[in-house]
Amino acid sequence: MGHNEMLLGRALHFNRDEVLISVKFGAQRGPNGAWLGYDARPAAVKTALAYSLKRLGVDYIDIYRPARLDPNVPIEDTIGAIAQMVAGRLRAPHRPL
Repeated sequence: MGHNEMLLGRALHFNRDEVLISVKFGAQRGPNGAWLGYDARPAAVKTALAYSLKRLGVDYIDIYRPARLDPNVPIEDTIGAIAQMVAGRLRAPHRPL
């Protein structure tokens, strides 16, 4: 998992300020690609962001969104975790295109 992010990271390395990066999170796959489920707990949201930043080779992500709702986690918890990260590694959603 994350192969496409690594490819994009190489392509965007020189043009980061000219693009918006949008990342979906929550889908869980094993090393063999098998579907493991979905995880939108706050700790998982933060861990996924850290890995995405590393794979993309960037300091921030412009748009960070759940791939789908996790029925086991209140949406307020998931969005609360995202809100806490806006000050650091996520850009505020009002950035002009």
